[in-house]
Amino acid sequence: MPVDATQAREIISGLKWYFQAKNLALKNALSIRTPLSVDQQNDIRTYYSLYLANLLSATEMLLEKEYPLSQDFKQEIEAALSFPEYSDGENNYSYLRELRNAVIHRGFDISSSAHTIDDVPLMIAPQTIVNRSGKKSYSAFGFYLLEMISKCESVIGHLIEQHLQSKGLLKPLPTHEQMVAETKVHLSSAVGIPEWVKNMGSSHLENIDHEKMQLEQIKSFVAVLHENPLGS
Repeated sequence: MPVDATQAREIISGLKWYFQAKNLALKNALSIRTPLSVDQQNDIRTYYSLYLANLLSATEMLLEKEYPLSQDFKQEIEAALSFPEYSDGENNYSYLRELRNAVIHRGFDISSSAHTIDDVPLMIAPQTIVNRSGKKSYSAFGFYLLEMISKCESVIGHLIEQHLQSKGLLKPLPTHEQMVAETKVHLSSAVGIPEWVKNMGSSHLENIDHEKMQLEQIKSFVAVLHENPLGS
């Protein structure tokens, strides 16, 4: 089942939000230096937890069974997360997922163990982590959490852009008429906008360059995908 233009834009909107949120969380985590106050200890735990939550929310958006191309993305992300020293991409992704689950759903304190290098607190990642049932175990693909984050930041945004591009999902709606018609539908169903504003807006839709607007939105989305708070 193909992904239509409306679904594609919903996916792009969701992914952009998750990437903006994870980028902000990581920037905030990286801004904290030792010695840590009690509040800063709580903050750094919160920021790294939010980073993991939003990173995995983004990838899982393209892995859920409702997304028709999920199997393709599963193969692609496991290949992307295969590194020279840690070549099992399936293990590496599963580790991230279960670490997120432990942090968000089971209250694991990701900041409970750390080293300090040049005033930077480096969280020591659990070297193995099990799933909720305890039946499966996954190995870390780095000693420090930030080491694994650096690997993720180097590949995942680029991978998502490539995936969406190759599937034809980074395109505007094909015709001006279709763009206008869909925008009118969205406007008419918008909550909190007075009817007179909706009517006035609808009357001006024909004069808007919708293709240019969508291309600018796509460009902005791709920029967010490539933003790396680590600066590399």
